[in-house]
Amino acid sequence: MVKAVKLQEEYRRHLNRRNSSYAKAISIVDGDAYLNAAIDLIYENLVIKFETTDLIRNHLRKLQESETLEVEKIDENKSRVALPEEYYKLLRARGHVCKGTCEKFIDLQILQTSDINKALKDPFWKPSFEWERLFGKEMGDYLILYHNCDFNPKELEIEYLRKIEHIATPSLTPNGSYVNSEGVMINKDQNFEIDSTSLWLRVAKLAAVMTLNDMGDIQEFQSQMQELLAVDKIFLT
Repeated sequence: MVKAVKLQEEYRRHLNRRNSSYAKAISIVDGDAYLNAAIDLIYENLVIKFETTDLIRNHLRKLQESETLEVEKIDENKSRVALPEEYYKLLRARGHVCKGTCEKFIDLQILQTSDINKALKDPFWKPSFEWERLFGKEMGDYLILYHNCDFNPKELEIEYLRKIEHIATPSLTPNGSYVNSEGVMINKDQNFEIDSTSLWLRVAKLAAVMTLNDMGDIQEFQSQMQELLAVDKIFLT
């Protein structure tokens, strides 16, 4: 975990390098907002690349969770499970299913809607207890499970990445607290969860680049963004 005040200090150092008036013009509340926007963007791109390198998996290990979820039957052909409130990205899942007196675990295959429609109609690819085929798709706050009337899911074991916590530095304000953009009173510092020097430095720099863009410093924004992209492709989507 990295102290949030360190991110604020590094963020303002980047702004001061361009123009000392920039850092003075940005409040602590707005600075936190820019840092959190940068955190969200970096996290989104890390998640996309999660399975590609051990380095990224190690960075995000703290954000991995596992749970066993109850299954709610919709009809004979499908069921659903409510995703955890902090859910962000599914890594893997398997269903505890039964058919008559037999039970087993079947890995869940996530499919696009068009692929599910084809699979459900294909006699050689439809959900099957014997062939261990269980299909699913994300729909809002739920995972929809497709099993036709061949078997019944009892529980679903999932591994997922949760949402990353936003940072906050109310200790840097005169009153030691502030109201954020969602109308919530913040009176305690919230540190950066990922204990990686390279990542928190990227967060601070990207936040500064975003600020430059909003201030209309397009030339400096483009220069700094090109530097970020050249050093690390993490920001490419």
